[in-house]
Amino acid sequence: MLTATDSRKAFRVQTYVVTQMVAFSVMSYFDRTIMSIAGPVIMHDLSLSATSMGAVYTAFLMSYAVMNLPGGHLADRFGPRLVLTVMGLGAALFTGLTALGGNPGLGAYLCVVPSFFLVRLAMGFFTGPLYPSCAKTNANWIQEGQRARVWGGATLVEWLHTSRR
Repeated sequence: MLTATDSRKAFRVQTYVVTQMVAFSVMSYFDRTIMSIAGPVIMHDLSLSATSMGAVYTAFLMSYAVMNLPGGHLADRFGPRLVLTVMGLGAALFTGLTALGGNPGLGAYLCVVPSFFLVRLAMGFFTGPLYPSCAKTNANWIQEGQRARVWGGATLVEWLHTSRR
């Protein structure tokens, strides 16, 4: 039987876990959208065609989609904590490397389009396991009656309010 202290401790851990999943989701949102927002300026500044920029956009989406299924397998095999840690560090690294895709960065060595393509491909590779790993985390840490609320995108405040009852 859980004591009041155990219940408060479990609630704090669950709050931390849900906060981390929300933070990863926000990071993933930025990873998916940042290039399409900056794309027109990059195309203009580096004289890239729409076709070339389309290849850069597709690189992320392709590797992101391909890594969802293996990402779930990795979360089952190695645990969602390790997979989310590697995913977060890898996605952060390649988000930073995106700034080096043009000239005088990696673009000077590999050409601009291949450098952006490779960086976005790797970013999608690391970001792909996010949601399967979050699903496993949700199943491991959140009570069955509250999983849909967390997974369904309810706000953290709403979850905190209803889980304290």
